[in-house]
Amino acid sequence: MAQNSLTIQVISPERVLFSGEADYIKLPGTEGSFGVMKNHAPMLASLDVGILEVKKGSSVVKMVIDGGFVEVRANRVNVLANGGASKDKISKEEARKLLENARNIADLEEKNLEIRKANTRIKLIESQ
Repeated sequence: MAQNSLTIQVISPERVLFSGEADYIKLPGTEGSFGVMKNHAPMLASLDVGILEVKKGSSVVKMVIDGGFVEVRANRVNVLANGGASKDKISKEEARKLLENARNIADLEEKNLEIRKANTRIKLIESQ
């Protein structure tokens, strides 16, 4: 591991979404977004549906996560996501189809969650 960076791994039930080094990580916490840098205090936190950003130098990798948990300890960040995808794996057409399907769900709580997931994917695609 490089001395001035964090090691991050983002894992979903289906696959490893990201594994690498970072200078800064922005996470969508259930109580609001927060950042993690080298020598961060150990912590466990719950994550919401949102965009996770990994910054290394001038490079930024963005991905959608569908909630989950994060553990920060000894300059290692382990994200256990309920699901997710990197920006290059999501098409606008697919995201809009997810949104349309979500609107047809009868259960209001599930419907709202699925709409948030679809809207987050659209937001990621449209971001720089």
